[in-house]
Amino acid sequence: MAFSLKRSELLRFVSTKLSPSNFSCNNAPHNLYQLRVHAHRIDQSIKSKKMLLRKYDKFCDEIELMKMIQAEDGWDYADENMSDKYKRALESSITHVAYQDDVLCGYSRSLDDCGFYIYVCDLLVKPGYRGMGIGRKLMECLYKDYPNQDIYVMSDVDGYYEKVDYNRIGSIYEVPRNVQK
Repeated sequence: MAFSLKRSELLRFVSTKLSPSNFSCNNAPHNLYQLRVHAHRIDQSIKSKKMLLRKYDKFCDEIELMKMIQAEDGWDYADENMSDKYKRALESSITHVAYQDDVLCGYSRSLDDCGFYIYVCDLLVKPGYRGMGIGRKLMECLYKDYPNQDIYVMSDVDGYYEKVDYNRIGSIYEVPRNVQK
């Protein structure tokens, strides 16, 4: 990624566009390069004022994403006992985010099975943004990034995926902890 900002321009941009309240000790950029990447992504989002789909960035997305998850009934990843683990999972997974007019409105988190398949673990769109094709666009990001791999969704909301014409192939079972019976 090439940057055309000089250090003085970057500092001026940061002082006008970024508020210190946006950062906690855990998500603040730690060096000039990270700060430039962060400022560039925010600048792109500010300019677009339309649907923005991109890979997850801890510095740009973590706080709002965890708030979105916390607001969703039945999603416990933002709970105190799971949030740190889930934040690490977001970074180590294939995670895409969707923004509409600078509002984080959806995300997907997937796993790459060493080049065999991609498994979608989480797909969430904010209630006010559902029915706009955001989930479909997030899935298209996976096919764009992994054009030669089959993609499967691990789901507990089968009705949604049947409605959007995904094919059901098999099922998923949990292996009990006491396997030797």
